[in-house]
Amino acid sequence: MDGGTRGFNQICNRSIPMSIPIALLDALWHPCHLENMNQKKRIPLRPLETGQVWRMEDSRLQIELVGKHLVHYKLIKSGAKRTPMSLSNKKSVEKYLKDNQAVLVQG
Repeated sequence: MDGGTRGFNQICNRSIPMSIPIALLDALWHPCHLENMNQKKRIPLRPLETGQVWRMEDSRLQIELVGKHLVHYKLIKSGAKRTPMSLSNKKSVEKYLKDNQAVLVQG
């Protein structure tokens, strides 16, 4: 046996003193404590797809075409006569929808 293996076996075979009673650990980590925690139930946004319409408080966002990294969309504000086609990356559109609490109307 070489010196490295002997040292490893001495560390592994050493008894570990129990300074914390097992009953206390069991009481702290019991599953009933996990049920009482207030957890926010978040509904994840659906992935962006062609043809989706997202409704917000004062506007709608209509997705025309979704590519690998970019999204063609129209942001239609209430009372607008014409709306230009816009192009942006997916992450910024998803962040905009999340920040403005958008709701998927059609998709």
